[in-house]
Amino acid sequence: MRTLFIVGTLFAATGALAQPVNRCVAADGQVTYQPTPCAAGAQSAAVAGTNTSTTRARAPTEREQSQCLAAMRAQMKDFESARFEGEPRVLGELPIGDVKRTSGLAVSYAVNAKNGYGGYTGIKPMVCYLALDGSGVLRLREMD
Repeated sequence: MRTLFIVGTLFAATGALAQPVNRCVAADGQVTYQPTPCAAGAQSAAVAGTNTSTTRARAPTEREQSQCLAAMRAQMKDFESARFEGEPRVLGELPIGDVKRTSGLAVSYAVNAKNGYGGYTGIKPMVCYLALDGSGVLRLREMD
């Protein structure tokens, strides 16, 4: 029963994140956020991190991928033995939360690295959050 509740909650949360959100600025300067397109005459912008046709996440540049790998190198005990599985996966523009900037391009790497005892830990996703302005890595997070 508990598992069913958790799975249901995940599906509900995923559905909520997939809804497009538009930021609309009326002629008088009033700002509203809505799931429908803005009214005629209002300036519109898609909100980062929402699923709209105008906010498709771009792939990281080679420079950004190098920055992610450098951040991982600094964090891992034995980077040279790390095994990367497949290609990096772009998760999209996601809110970061505890970083001053509000969102970043999230890129997930599947990594099998050695622990402090010299044994491999198994493949774990490591997410690299990149600044949208291209200024570098905002955060690196190992997912369990």
